[in-house]
Amino acid sequence: MVRFYSFLSLVCLFCSGSFLFADGASRVNEVLTKLKEPKKGKSQESYTLTEGELNAFTEVAIAGKKRLGVKKIHFDLKQGTFATTAVINMDDVQLTGMAFRMFKAVLSGTQTLQAHGKLTSAKGKASYEVESAKFNSIPVPAFLVNAVVSFLGKRQPPHIDVTEPFNLPYGIQEVRIISDKLIVVR
Repeated sequence: MVRFYSFLSLVCLFCSGSFLFADGASRVNEVLTKLKEPKKGKSQESYTLTEGELNAFTEVAIAGKKRLGVKKIHFDLKQGTFATTAVINMDDVQLTGMAFRMFKAVLSGTQTLQAHGKLTSAKGKASYEVESAKFNSIPVPAFLVNAVVSFLGKRQPPHIDVTEPFNLPYGIQEVRIISDKLIVVR
């Protein structure tokens, strides 16, 4: 099963650091601040963030910290799935192996990666399964997207390779997508 780093965008939600926030980004920062605090009691906590709030936060986070190769990320949340459009400078992405070098030779410089897939999470773990991916509107094999995603995820805080199941931070147990909203449960 191939997973994609669109979830890297989600991981920006959990990046540390201080930023000057626009309205939507401040709402995400508020939730992030609450999640960083120890959970109070045994009752379930739930936080809802909109697509617009996530996009505003991601824009500020990328501008505020160097994100190797990533220039922009935009979410499009749907019921149970989401699409991500990422603008990536492929010259900053180091890929090894003959197939990957040929891929990079064709797609050097700034490229647009679009991916659509399904987020799966339960019991404090998450992964993202690619259903389709395109570079500059051209369909590409999932293993190539997976290599780019793995490279970027391992080199950016919190250094998570979302191509494999990973532990959610801050005691989060589940992340759900309902319509144009992301629901974080801990």
